[in-house]
Amino acid sequence: MSGKFGRFRRGVAITFIGVLAAGLAACTGDNGSNGDKDSEGGAKPLAVEYDVPEGFKENKDMKPITPLAKNHEVKYFSLDGKESESIFVASYVIDVDTTDLDRDELLELVRQYDDKVDNQGKGDPYAAVANGHPGFHKWTKQATKTGDEQFITYDAEYFFEGKRMVQVGCQYKDQEAEIAKACRTVLGSLEF
Repeated sequence: MSGKFGRFRRGVAITFIGVLAAGLAACTGDNGSNGDKDSEGGAKPLAVEYDVPEGFKENKDMKPITPLAKNHEVKYFSLDGKESESIFVASYVIDVDTTDLDRDELLELVRQYDDKVDNQGKGDPYAAVANGHPGFHKWTKQATKTGDEQFITYDAEYFFEGKRMVQVGCQYKDQEAEIAKACRTVLGSLEF
């Protein structure tokens, strides 16, 4: 009888350890941050990979006019060194966990970002897909804070994952077709 009892206790102990390990694993998650923390313990923006279009070079002098969240990373790529002909890829940590939000709630977030940048562009956001990632597209006309230009125009794509958002912006002035082609290259290879 002690043999059966011993096997029972071992089975209970193994089950308990399994449940404890699962519970500890569940306690360490942070709703979509994948455990990535910055040096201060806060969530880091998603690592984003994509192909840089031919003819575009990184422009480290460009900065967002109005960042959509405090914690972000952004890279700009300009065609022939012209800031008016650029693509940017931004990764943000946002305040809202989007994991369980429905389409209308996500659209409301996009509208809030529109308000934040004081978008002068007309029209509603619509569904977009980038390399299998569902998101939203919105044409944006944003006032500049400096320089000769009063407005910049760009197509903005928004993709959400937990408390993270990836935004791809395709800004054009004179070379819309070239920027559209380059934007397809970035969106078609976008991974996060």
